[in-house]
Amino acid sequence: MASDLSALLGTILSSLAHARRAADLETAKIAELYKEHPLLEGMSLPRIRVPEMVIDLPIVIDSDDPGTPNELTEPADIHKGITAAFADATGREKVEIPQQARDQFAAELRTELGKVQTSAATIGATREAVVRAVDSAFARTIPQGVLRGMQRPEIAAVVTAVRARAADIALKKIGRPPSIRASFDTNSVKDRAGAANVVRLKITLREEGLEWSAGTSAGGTPTSKLTPE
Repeated sequence: MASDLSALLGTILSSLAHARRAADLETAKIAELYKEHPLLEGMSLPRIRVPEMVIDLPIVIDSDDPGTPNELTEPADIHKGITAAFADATGREKVEIPQQARDQFAAELRTELGKVQTSAATIGATREAVVRAVDSAFARTIPQGVLRGMQRPEIAAVVTAVRARAADIALKKIGRPPSIRASFDTNSVKDRAGAANVVRLKITLREEGLEWSAGTSAGGTPTSKLTPE
């Protein structure tokens, strides 16, 4: 039975992570035993790590799917949605923007969205490209007085709201990533083995551990984050 190759690789990586978890749980149990034993409590704990693992896996390639690209929303519709979000946000946050400055932002945004449409035809459309178009329009108009005082929280709220709206409406349709369908169970590989369709997938995995680190935020509240061992 054919499966998506990305699902297979993800399952292998996930299984190895859970194997490490199971091993660490056993190490924790051993630590308790060592702690309670008068002759073992001073000894180092046995903990097995696999710094590198190589998996050599024969698979049968069944088919490949080139996928489909994201479909960009019409620039005119994006422009309409973003300028409306700009007006709503400035009204909600009570930020005074002269009409001339609003028109300037709209003009700059229209130019930037035209660039996004051109690039989308060759390299594909992304939400990030539309958000960057908004940022570029702001950058060209802020020095001329559109949104002075970016450090003010209400101004930051306007920018955040407009960027979020841009990301929401950027794509008309989400594309499908390319994929490879492959069979990797033993019987399938043995029965269908041939130079034309069987390949060997060699994967080298290196272990990188993470650990929780405690700290405090700028406001003095306790925080924790995962950092490399």
